[in-house]
Amino acid sequence: MPSKRKLWLILIGLGLAGLLIAAYQGWQYASRAETRLYALDAETGRVQWSTSLGTHNWVSQPVVSDGRVFVDTIPEKSHARALAAFDAATGRPVWTYTPDPTQPVRQIPSPSAAPLANAGVVIDDLSEETFGLFEAATGALRQSFTPASLPAHCQPAALAANRLAVLVRQDDYTHLSLQVFDLQTSALLWQTAIEADIYTDQQPLVIGAGRVFVNNRHQVDAFDLESGQLQFSLAVTPHQLQRGDTQIYVTDYRQLSAFETATGALRWTFSPPPDPPTDFSHLLDGLQADGQTVYISNLNRESRQAWLFALDAADGRERWRQLLADYSSGLLDPSTAFFTLQPAVAAQTVFVINDLQDAPALTALAAADGKELWRFPLYTWTGRSPATDGTRVFLVDRAPRWRNWLSTLNLASS
Repeated sequence: MPSKRKLWLILIGLGLAGLLIAAYQGWQYASRAETRLYALDAETGRVQWSTSLGTHNWVSQPVVSDGRVFVDTIPEKSHARALAAFDAATGRPVWTYTPDPTQPVRQIPSPSAAPLANAGVVIDDLSEETFGLFEAATGALRQSFTPASLPAHCQPAALAANRLAVLVRQDDYTHLSLQVFDLQTSALLWQTAIEADIYTDQQPLVIGAGRVFVNNRHQVDAFDLESGQLQFSLAVTPHQLQRGDTQIYVTDYRQLSAFETATGALRWTFSPPPDPPTDFSHLLDGLQADGQTVYISNLNRESRQAWLFALDAADGRERWRQLLADYSSGLLDPSTAFFTLQPAVAAQTVFVINDLQDAPALTALAAADGKELWRFPLYTWTGRSPATDGTRVFLVDRAPRWRNWLSTLNLASS
């Protein structure tokens, strides 16, 4: 029989081993990456709330409307896509909708794909061939639309007050149909054939001024929203579309053009310096607009720098520019593409993802002059744009749990 001293040594050894095992398991848990949804104070950048979205194959960029934040997720080891709604003020989960698991779903979408939300309703996928119209407040499924097979690589829909426009694939990627539905009755109002390739990760449709503008990669067609009659076509090769108050903005990688939404008349064009750019020396992306200002990001392939330009919406003149990323040292590949993300715009502030201190960050810039107001460091580049309701900024980040805890305590922000 062992002595008491040996018994104590054995017990102490077992206790230390147990502590080491517990510490190891705790570290394994704390170091595992998870995706988290953050709400930051728009004025200070401090975390107001955050909530775990778990570990997922894919998470959409957030969308905010009617006091709710909407996020699409696809869990690990699953292809089931779920739509979750959170209270924008508190982060409290409000509702979650999971489609029928027996129905085929669209392939994992691009990072820019996200639900559509406006005027108390949310549009999102139900299956590979079906859209659902949800009540934003409750998550109740009001109606479903089954137009046709949907391209998985872009957001092929646009939402207006009582109209849903959907771009659908017929038999291959060169035969498409634009279809417009009444949101009250789910009735198909009109459809028209479009022969074009849609390879962009950006939204190929916008609605404004009673028109549906279709990015078909060879030109932009403007159809009357109610009748489906073609009003005019814009002779540009579009990459991105964005609607302003009275203008439609179109980029073709190297030039940004502004047209009147009512007539299609060209108002102005902008090319980043040097103007005109040489072939493939510039890549324009991340297009965003509010009533007075148009924001466009540009990667200069010669200097290997990415810039955000703020332009006067009336005449296209540059108001200011801000460096987003500097790849001139050759440490990073420009294909990292921070410049492709759309900024989120509030009344006095622009929120943009940049990479200036060896790590990505969400940065708040003064809309008047581009001056930096605050930065919130991110652990990794997720390829998701931020969203804002004017009071808060919403974004997703994927990081180890210990890093997320620090961010929640505002210990990781500056």
